[in-house]
Amino acid sequence: MTDPSITLMPNNLFLTMALRQIHPEQLESLQVIAADQQQLATHPQRRMEQLISRSWRRQILAAQLHQTPDNLCFVKDAYGKPYLMHYPALQFSQSHCTEQFVLAFNQQGIALGVDIEAKRRVINQARLARRILTASEMQVFTHTKDPQAYLLKCWTIKEAVLKACGLGIRLNLNTLETENKNSLFNRIENTDTAIKNRDIQHGVSTAYHAAIGEWAYLCFETAGYYCTVAWQNHLYHPVSVNWLP
Repeated sequence: MTDPSITLMPNNLFLTMALRQIHPEQLESLQVIAADQQQLATHPQRRMEQLISRSWRRQILAAQLHQTPDNLCFVKDAYGKPYLMHYPALQFSQSHCTEQFVLAFNQQGIALGVDIEAKRRVINQARLARRILTASEMQVFTHTKDPQAYLLKCWTIKEAVLKACGLGIRLNLNTLETENKNSLFNRIENTDTAIKNRDIQHGVSTAYHAAIGEWAYLCFETAGYYCTVAWQNHLYHPVSVNWLP
């Protein structure tokens, strides 16, 4: 349910996001239904993160729709992108990495995707750069003072865009052009107060690929993570972001 204090104009985009830390003991207090226990990872840590993330996704979206969690039916389209049966206007995306979960959604029927990466993630910079960067982005990468940060920022942007369009790994990341020229991410110190119910007039950028057209994205960072949310139409502006606890 959207915040009643915000009046949506035809071209406004209202995003709701939740950012939470994942701890193993949280699983004990969650009611995990059978549908969320299917096709889990075999690695214990990944399995735990998936169970908690799926349970939170179900609880959060059910609360927005005034439904009980077990009434929601999650299905996937032909490309594997999840959606809610019976609620086509509610578009959502989730991501999780080491000890962190993020969910983004809107109820305007606007396709979106979200991705999060840990700043401390160990990566082979040269190999990852060749896999995900375009020629122009590679130029920025070779001259940046913090190549690790630049790569991870580009990675979250591109993953979010591909999740939004629904093609996933079917599109090579090094053919998706972004506007990430070492720009700063929106800093989030406390999601209870930061950027809550406020229009973001600056920081919206676009990514382009001939096969999927132009997609808009907005980037955030916390002390330990980079996060990007991307959506279908760059004409939706201004953008309002509401953070859930």
